[in-house]
Amino acid sequence: MKRFQIVAFVMMMSLLAQVAWGASVGDTIVQLSKTIESATSPTEKSRYLVYRGRHYTKLSQHTPAERDYLAALKAKEQGWVWAELAALYTGQKQYVKAAKVIGHIQKNFPQLHDDIANIAATVTAEQEKQYLAENPPEIVFDTKANRKYVSRVQLKNRTMVKAAAAAPPQPKAVYRS
Repeated sequence: MKRFQIVAFVMMMSLLAQVAWGASVGDTIVQLSKTIESATSPTEKSRYLVYRGRHYTKLSQHTPAERDYLAALKAKEQGWVWAELAALYTGQKQYVKAAKVIGHIQKNFPQLHDDIANIAATVTAEQEKQYLAENPPEIVFDTKANRKYVSRVQLKNRTMVKAAAAAPPQPKAVYRS
């Protein structure tokens, strides 16, 4: 329940910031920059850096967004910020970085396991696709075929045929009408 309250609070603050500071994303980024400079606590600074990172992401400016997320983590390390960074990397198709961030979250913030499950599944599936594209499964014959090789199934079948041939003949049924 507490996680939901935090997420709801963050979403509400983001919406209020947009309404209060202007309609355009660019105006909001400018206002957030001023707010970050005047932030008094590391938690507050971290929160506003994440808000600005989200707005950069909306503008498809991923480099400044990543820089803000990393600065937010430097100001105060929080699990939800790591989760948003993992989502950013996943959205950019940087699956190696996303996997490292997810590993960090799973190790240091196990309470967020359910929250990042979808991101982790996406990253794992994409990494598997990439691996199979780079390393297609193939059968390599590096020795000549042994024509005298007999498999276990062939041996079993031969044994059954010999046993059936050596068995006494079954009496034929006679039908009378």
